[in-house]
Amino acid sequence: MANQNGNSVLAAKRSHRIGIAIFMLFSLLFARLWFLQVNARENFIKNAKFKRERVIVAEAPRGRVLDRNGKVLIDNKYVPSISLQKTIGATNALEICKEIAPILGIPSTLLFERWASDANDPIKPVVIARGVSFEALTFISERQSEYAGIEVIQVPVRVYKYGDVGAHLLGYTGLVSQDDIDENDAYRLGDYVGKSGVEKTYEGYLRGKPSIEKVEVDNKGRVVKTLSKTKSTPGNDVFLTVDIETQVAAEKQISRGTVRTKEREISDQLLTDGTSPSKSKSTKVEKEKIFTSTSKPGASVLIEPDTGEIITMASYPTFNPTAFLRGTVSQDEFDEANLPKNNFPLNNRTIQGQYPPGSTFKLVSAIAALNSGLLTKDKVILDGGKIIIGNQEFTNAGSTAYGPVALTKSLAVSSDIYYYLIGREFWQIWNKNNNDPKGLALQETAKGFGLGKLTGLDNDVEQPGRIPSPESKKAIAEAIGSSDTQWLPGNNVQFAIGQGDTLVTPLQLARIYATFANGGDLLTPTILKRIETHDGKLIKKSKVVKVGHVPLKKENRDAIIEGLRGAVTGGDGTANTAFAGSPIIGNVYGKTGTSEVTGKADHALFAGVYSKDGYKVAGMVLMENSGFGGEVAAPMLRRIFEKYDEQLATMSDEDNK
Repeated sequence: MANQNGNSVLAAKRSHRIGIAIFMLFSLLFARLWFLQVNARENFIKNAKFKRERVIVAEAPRGRVLDRNGKVLIDNKYVPSISLQKTIGATNALEICKEIAPILGIPSTLLFERWASDANDPIKPVVIARGVSFEALTFISERQSEYAGIEVIQVPVRVYKYGDVGAHLLGYTGLVSQDDIDENDAYRLGDYVGKSGVEKTYEGYLRGKPSIEKVEVDNKGRVVKTLSKTKSTPGNDVFLTVDIETQVAAEKQISRGTVRTKEREISDQLLTDGTSPSKSKSTKVEKEKIFTSTSKPGASVLIEPDTGEIITMASYPTFNPTAFLRGTVSQDEFDEANLPKNNFPLNNRTIQGQYPPGSTFKLVSAIAALNSGLLTKDKVILDGGKIIIGNQEFTNAGSTAYGPVALTKSLAVSSDIYYYLIGREFWQIWNKNNNDPKGLALQETAKGFGLGKLTGLDNDVEQPGRIPSPESKKAIAEAIGSSDTQWLPGNNVQFAIGQGDTLVTPLQLARIYATFANGGDLLTPTILKRIETHDGKLIKKSKVVKVGHVPLKKENRDAIIEGLRGAVTGGDGTANTAFAGSPIIGNVYGKTGTSEVTGKADHALFAGVYSKDGYKVAGMVLMENSGFGGEVAAPMLRRIFEKYDEQLATMSDEDNK
């Protein structure tokens, strides 16, 4: 009995202790629940909203770029691609990249680098491979459950319909940088934006309005529900003044037929290590290089004198705009493209290249002399092939003596002596009369043709060139620590034939001849014809912009044209061989140029005007370190003019008159 009572007491004590423990546990639980529901309720609500709602912005298709006749130059194309979720974490992402790299034929390091880039949106899936082959796409699609976070999608990419033609003019797109985002709050990480050329200049028009999707996600960042969505609006279409068929002809000429004119395949595998997964593993395909450089560098520009509209703007060597579609070009590739041996293919020589114009500049010198009264069109000088100015001898090419020479003949045969004398006489006026500004008529006429400053073309890389003057010589001397600051007769003599410190861009040279061809009106050049919405509504149309005028009496102008035509058709004309037998020989006048380059071969130039039935176009070709202008550049411009002549039938009167 005693034992039973003892056991009962012990059991009661145990029950009491258990009861106390249970009470304490429930008290703690209720306290925690009270804290969570009451005290931290506001913070949890905020955190829940932050974690559950996301905004996904998807880029709209960019607008197209078309030539003056409506031919599409840049379009959009949807290509099969692979994306990888950002929310899976770096460890998982790296493992997946390693597994699919052999299938895609792309190094795993590059795939992971794309995924991990700071330029990516933290929630949007990252496109790690574009233009995936059918075989690779099928393989991954069938095993998609094995690769968490992988998605097979279609993404829009830019398509350059004529390959590398017009690459400098059209430009390329690339991943937005932080600097871009800082300057424009409409940009988001992962966006593609115009980086150069038309793609950059008209970015505001080409860029569409993105779609905005508000979604609900789980605690791992995975989308579980769409809350709202607005559709995207495609970008606007930009019509250029360029005629693409003439542009192709120009690029074929200056590249000597090596430029690629066909649309390139959009495929990442061709942009990396050259392995093609669609073939056997031992098979290699040609790696798409960022640049093409197989012949001498050169440039060509055609411009309408009456409108300032640019018909062609060709620069060589060129580059492959498709290479930039992966979002970035490696530093090694970029460095290689900028090696001197590869001739800087990313430079647009038409507006960035600065060259001595050589004898093509004699047109400016002739007008300066005529307008100042220094000489008349009929004044004759005796050209003996050489002349002494100061203590220096100046000669014609090959010391050829042309005998009695007036204005017309001076242009046809390219008498240097004639223009040396012009340069000397202007210097004498300046020197004799205490820096008389009349002695700087060459410089002022060059300014009248727009030299020494930017042309006003829409771009951000154009160079101004240089007009030699007493001030410029002094500034250059001081900059390099030279004591040679005095403006000497030889400086002005060299300037009169487009040598010395004279520098022009190819666009500036074409503009000189365009200004002469239209009667003296200096116009701002343009590549923009019009801009339309994606459904054809007009937004903007280019206008003719006159910024100056170079006067010239009709009889003097006629004499100059006669001389320039003699250069093309005359028996002793410097370009007669180049145009012999051409069906357009009677429609062209122009001037050859061979500009000297210290320590290198001469640059070859030809600038001229084609005119027929009320249509006209001014143009030029420059080939670096290539020899005589009449032998190298003139035949090229002849063929470009011939192509333009063919194209007139496809152009409307409104476009070309």
